[in-house]
Amino acid sequence: MLSEFGEVFGIEPDIYALTIAQNRNIGAVYNGYLPDEIRLPQTEFDLIILLDVLEHIDDHVSSLITLKSLLVPRGYLILTVPAFKFLWSRHDEEHHHKRRYTASELKKITEQTGLKILYLTYYNFWLFPIISLIRLTRKILPIKQVGADLRLPHPLINRFLLALFSSECLFIPRLRLPLGISLLAVAQKGNS
Repeated sequence: MLSEFGEVFGIEPDIYALTIAQNRNIGAVYNGYLPDEIRLPQTEFDLIILLDVLEHIDDHVSSLITLKSLLVPRGYLILTVPAFKFLWSRHDEEHHHKRRYTASELKKITEQTGLKILYLTYYNFWLFPIISLIRLTRKILPIKQVGADLRLPHPLINRFLLALFSSECLFIPRLRLPLGISLLAVAQKGNS
């Protein structure tokens, strides 16, 4: 989708995932990782998108500084991260997360790098009560079910969840959601 607007580059630290990404022919995908191992043929970008990546990186502040240095003046950074520490669960451990964020925490670390937050909202609002209940219940009554969150649900349930999740697209441009499983931020680099 993004290739309709310009040249697309990607970074992938895992060799197996890198091969899969390169074989999809969605753009040039390079091996690397944040904050120090970014090797790209281009050094400035109008837009950088970081979807559910920052929570995997030990040094998230240095990573945002690196990304800022790759943006053109007034360039944009769009990022998503998982929300709320109290939702930490086996799911996060299985996905190798280092942390979950609140809106104020994400805003603080983003702005301390010199990026300006233009828009910040929670999302995955509709499922927040259900997922919160499940995660909190599993903390009280631990289930030794490794990998349960990694399986895809039945196709009908998956379609329903996709429709429910997609319905938030109607609200997100108009308002900021007060709760959600994840956070979405749009930040911008200054003129220099």
